[in-house]
Amino acid sequence: MDIGSLQHAATKLHTHTVVFKQGSDEDFAARYGLMGQTTKAISRQTGLSESQVQYRLTKAGVKRSEFRNGTGKFAKRLLDAGLRLAGREVRKKIAPRFEALSEARLNQ
Repeated sequence: MDIGSLQHAATKLHTHTVVFKQGSDEDFAARYGLMGQTTKAISRQTGLSESQVQYRLTKAGVKRSEFRNGTGKFAKRLLDAGLRLAGREVRKKIAPRFEALSEARLNQ
């Protein structure tokens, strides 16, 4: 390999390297991807093209199907947190209604 082709290969590698710095478009694309967002939604939110989003998600190893299927670590943690929150809402707002209905029926 001659020096010119090495320089060309290095330039090509440099232009295709994706760095996931915190707060960068790449970082946000990966985060939105982990939350199961569509390519189009991530594109709108980050300003990247849909092809760029897809490329970055592939490089980051993000599998959105894991989130949708509830099988990934992130999805499980998010679902557990959501279930705890939903449980609090049920106990606070919905359960008292049913208790009041039950008491009303018992008093008839």
